[in-house]
This record gives sequence, C-alpha cells and structure tokens, in this order.
Amino acid sequence: NDTIIYVACILNKEGKINIVPLTNELDLNKKLKLNNKSNSKYINNIYGYSERGIKLKEESLPSLFEMIWAPIDPLLIGSKKIYFAPSGLLNRMNINAIAVDEEFVLADKYDFVELMSTRDIVLKKEQNSNEKVYLVGGVEYDSENQIDTSNTDQSFSGDSWNYLKWTQTETENINALFSDASYSVSYKTQNEATEDDFKLIGTSTPSPAIIHLATHGYFFPAPDKNTKGKNKFGMSEQPLLRSGLILAGGNQTWQGGKMPPGKEDGVLTAYEISNLDLSHTEL
Repeated sequence: NDTIIYVACILNKEGKINIVPLTNELDLNKKLKLNNKSNSKYINNIYGYSERGIKLKEESLPSLFEMIWAPIDPLLIGSKKIYFAPSGLLNRMNINAIAVDEEFVLADKYDFVELMSTRDIVLKKEQNSNEKVYLVGGVEYDSENQIDTSNTDQSFSGDSWNYLKWTQTETENINALFSDASYSVSYKTQNEATEDDFKLIGTSTPSPAIIHLATHGYFFPAPDKNTKGKNKFGMSEQPLLRSGLILAGGNQTWQGGKMPPGKEDGVLTAYEISNLDLSHTEL
C-alpha cells in the first residue's frame, strides 16, 4: 500500500506466464531524476542514443539494466523479438536505448515491438481488408438554431468554441487522397459532423479502419472546492466526462443550452467513446 512495485508478466510459447519483480517506482524515479530541475536533460537521454545508451548517474542505485531488464533476461534465451506494453514511468523511456554494458544497448540484442496493450497480439486480423475511413473536419460548433436562453442552466458556465480554420481544407485533402486510393470515405463536415452520426459507428457495420477528427478536444483535471467558472463537464467527478471532443452544435450545450429531446448534445465525452464498438478501427 505504500510502495509501487514494477513487475514483468512474461508469456512464453508454452502459454506459461512468469511474474518477475523488477524495481520500485521510488528508486526508478530517483534514477531518472524526474524531480530534478534538469529533468529535460535526463528525459532527452532516455529517448535518444546519446553515448550509446542510457547511463544515468546515481551511485547508490543499480543501473537501469539491472533494475528493469536483468531479472527478465534469463527467461528470454533464444528469443529475438519482444512484444511489450509498458506502464507507469516505463512509458517515458526508450527501452531500446538502455545500456547493457559499455558497448551494447538492448536494441543490439532484441527487436522490440511496443504495443498499447498485449491483447493486440491475439486479435485476429480481418480476412478482407477494411478499407473504410471516417473523416470529421470544418465543424460548425454553433447550432443552426439560436440558443434558447430561457431554457439555459445559469449555473452552467463555459466559453464557446471557435471555428477551426483550415480543418475543412485538411480533411478535404485527406478525403481526396483516400478516395483516389479506392477507400470508402464517410466525410462529415459543418453541421453534418454530429454526435448522433458519430455514435452510429460500429453499430450496423464494422467500425472503419481509420477515424480522423480535426476538431476541438477538452480535458479538465479533477475538480476541488476551489474550482470555479467551469461547466458541468469540468465539475464532474467522473474522469471520462471531463475529457472529450466537440462536434456540430456543441456550443449550445457547452454554454448551458438545452438540446431537443432525443438529440445528442454535440459534446462527445470519453465515456461515450468508451462504449462504442471500435474493434475494427486501426487508427
């Protein structure tokens, strides 16, 4: 309860999972000096191959190789390609660049494939290629109808979202590129780029291979007693409601207006996205 411990879960070809303790987050934090004012220097080393690998000074601690990789190495004899999904501070470093010794880094020994989740390994690919694209750009954030101020929640404050210049040009060009490549493109722009339409994705047909949205997004930190001047999304205790995307007509909701019954409000929250079936979407 008082310490975050890093472990590696290693799946071998026989289907056995080995759980290997690595290091604790406090020591790893010290090693990377993330609380040091010269933080950027260390992070840059982590992401690059400066002096052939990461060799951060912390005399009282083992090397990064000893902390992170040495416990795993004996279980990988005969392996060349490593599929991995990092977590926590390991997300911030280039595993490839960890120095094994004065001459070699891990990338000299293994071919690393970083994944968002190791479940990606077992997902079966579609036999027929999914050549569908869903595009959103040039969104009109103001409703076609004027906000009904008599039906406005006065406790719900929020600025309006401005039109994003060039997003229509951007998505028109992308539309042309994919159409020329024989993809099936569903292009939604201006008042057509509605939340109602987006939520139809993955309902009657598999979700498209590519979803491209050129629009506003928002994220609010957790609210506290001093939080003021935010709308209901910013004040929510649910993190997935404090993050989302703005689609057509979203200004009406953002400013406290009421949408007609049965119509989506134009604010597509992370919670709503998490309930969509995007299992066929690659990007």
